[in-house]
Amino acid sequence: MTQYGVKNNTTFLECLPKAPQASIRWLIQRDNDRRKEVKLSDRVLSTEHGLLIRSVQLSDQGLYYCLTTENGFKRTVAKIRLRVLSEAMVSVLTDKQQSPWAWASSLHPKVLLAAFSPAESLAVQQYCKERKALQNLQQRQQQPQPPGPLRGDLAKLKPLLDRRKSRNRRNHVPEV
Repeated sequence: MTQYGVKNNTTFLECLPKAPQASIRWLIQRDNDRRKEVKLSDRVLSTEHGLLIRSVQLSDQGLYYCLTTENGFKRTVAKIRLRVLSEAMVSVLTDKQQSPWAWASSLHPKVLLAAFSPAESLAVQQYCKERKALQNLQQRQQQPQPPGPLRGDLAKLKPLLDRRKSRNRRNHVPEV
């Protein structure tokens, strides 16, 4: 699951263990690095329902794992990708004066796609591909077809149809 936090604001990563007596441990993995245990502090608190991060920073961004241990059995209960948005990005996204996606026009498409997960990026690329194909089809339909000789397979079929024998229909009642 992907969750977004706003820089210098509070965010909560939920983790509900199956049993109340299970112990909870949080790990974080940043940018293809190894998983490391989350260092708890006054700013990062572990509660019985999850992890509370007060004043989220860009360094908090990463993949969080909620591990529970009960009777010697370890289990990953939650896997949350935390993405931290800058205050400037949030103000642009929430600006009522602009259209919702006006901010995106100033970014290079690759920079924009970097904000999405790999699965989201594939979905965006698939959408763009389908949209482009639809636009090409609409452009072809709007262009008038020049009258002229038959093209392709239809041109080969026309002489065959002209040469075939006419069908002898016997619909009349025989005279007796």
